[in-house]
Amino acid sequence: MLALGPRGLILEYNTVPTQVASEQTRQRLLDAAIKEFSEHGYYLTNVDSITQRAGVSHGTFYLYFKNKNDILKAMVQDLLQMVPQISNAVNSQINIQKVTLTPELLPLFEGTILTVVESLAMASGLMKALVQGMLQSKEIFALSTQAVRDSAYIFKVVLKTVQKKGRYRDCNVDILADFMPICIATSILMSTMGMITATHEDLAKTITGILYPGFMLEKGARRTGKKGRNGSEKDKKTRKELIKAAEEELAAKGYFDTTIADIAKRADLSRGTFYLYFKDKDDIIEAVFSNMISRINPLNATSKDFIARLDTSSIEELRRISYQIVDIFDTPFNWAILQGTFCSDKISNHYRGYFSSFAETLGLRIAALKEQGFCTDVDPVIAAQIILSTVSFSTFLRNMGVLECSKEEYAENMSWFLYYFLNHQLEES
Repeated sequence: MLALGPRGLILEYNTVPTQVASEQTRQRLLDAAIKEFSEHGYYLTNVDSITQRAGVSHGTFYLYFKNKNDILKAMVQDLLQMVPQISNAVNSQINIQKVTLTPELLPLFEGTILTVVESLAMASGLMKALVQGMLQSKEIFALSTQAVRDSAYIFKVVLKTVQKKGRYRDCNVDILADFMPICIATSILMSTMGMITATHEDLAKTITGILYPGFMLEKGARRTGKKGRNGSEKDKKTRKELIKAAEEELAAKGYFDTTIADIAKRADLSRGTFYLYFKDKDDIIEAVFSNMISRINPLNATSKDFIARLDTSSIEELRRISYQIVDIFDTPFNWAILQGTFCSDKISNHYRGYFSSFAETLGLRIAALKEQGFCTDVDPVIAAQIILSTVSFSTFLRNMGVLECSKEEYAENMSWFLYYFLNHQLEES
């Protein structure tokens, strides 16, 4: 149950146990499943482990659920019940279809975000299992797609009101609204993975500082114009051929079904030659990912100087970098890289290294903007991590078809999403 508290919306749980035995059994299965998914992830959780933890038979499980996907689906649908509850609770205080958000409504907005953050944090294991599941199951993929759209509803309503008053004229509000729940959910997901370190309160405050400026119509935004083998050329050529072959195999078969033998065969090389350049499959996937990231700054693959040089006051510049990023990630093998990130510690740590490095540089950039009076009310470090999470995961989701838009549409809407956060400046009272 949701109620309005001093900080905004708070979640109250009905702790009265049901008297219906069948409902108790179903809940035991759900409780066991969330623990299994949280501890072991989607891949290693199965009906055996769920029933053993719940203390029931296989036959009992199938009285309530068809399979592992069915119980995951039920848990996600229960979680999504939070969306209309929050919408109704907010609407009881303000008419979200007509209101223009102002600084006075900031506490209500932040309180609502805190409610969502705390609720999702309680189900963080479920969220990770959902991401893992959507990479293997079309059924879970469809569920994830619907979850994004359902969660975006309340943002879409407010954005349409703002658009009618002159903001976001060139944007597709449906796409822009999808970025909002992705921003919140990926913040929790990356927090669970240890890539974002923050209390729930700090996380909610920073998410609010990123999202809220985009809903306001005050004149608060400025606007101006606009590790490898180091050898011979032959060695470099062979390594490049292996990486290209790996990209093609990963695009065709995904992370799980791609083998070293397949990669070597496609490159027309022996397995022995493969091991002269890479230790194992994860090692070459790291190289594939590094090669992809290097295209952001081709003159120096390890340099983040382009972030420091970025003109954040120029929508054209933000549009350009947004398009460049989505274009780089618009490759068929991205699916396999994401699979590897969520099931291989080695690939996950490789991604973590890039994430931390870019987040540090972006955090310094946001801190500098904050000293100039922009990006107010956020922790620059947390904000940088949230922005990187939102951009990276939204490009993956677009590539997978969860976000239905062209690269041009993505870049246009993402540039405005970033612009109002990076250029928001509170007016002096």
